[in-house]
Amino acid sequence: MTFETVDLAARALPAADVVTANLTGALLVRSAPLLLEAVRPGGHLILSGILAPERDEVVRAMAPATVAWEREEDGWVGLSRKKI
Repeated sequence: MTFETVDLAARALPAADVVTANLTGALLVRSAPLLLEAVRPGGHLILSGILAPERDEVVRAMAPATVAWEREEDGWVGLSRKKI
């Protein structure tokens, strides 16, 4: 298992089975194509840093990946999306 930290603005993300992103909802929406492209088919994209009112917009931006897991706590949302 290897871990990499990558600046989304600096270079393309390496392909991976699991990609995590703890970013604001707005940045997740803007970065959705890059994040989704990095997830291998059948892999997971784990998202956090999402305020509850941003949830729907982030979910729409991450389509067609399906929601595998979701939790809200104290107004913050965490999501796991599975790429088909």
